[in-house]
Amino acid sequence: SVEEILKIVAEHFDVRVHDMRSSSRAKPIVVPRQVAMYLIKKVLDKSLVEIGKAFGGKDHTTVMNAIDRVRNLQASDSDMAKNIEELETRIHNITGV
Repeated sequence: SVEEILKIVAEHFDVRVHDMRSSSRAKPIVVPRQVAMYLIKKVLDKSLVEIGKAFGGKDHTTVMNAIDRVRNLQASDSDMAKNIEELETRIHNITGV
């Protein structure tokens, strides 16, 4: 579920789910939020609007930009690629998806 993914990502990046849903633009919050949006889209295939609602009513274009940023980060940052791979593995182990 969206909640499970949020908890896994928050735990991984050592932030609170509440903070990820907030409007904070602090980098320690923004990156985990974007990663969570990306994973929710990839694993659960939720619509951009649904994902935006799960993050406090963010606009679908914000979600789209987040997903694009994470894809670009994965391609250019090997640490981020490893983080996302690790998160995907944890999600698959917990959900069986």
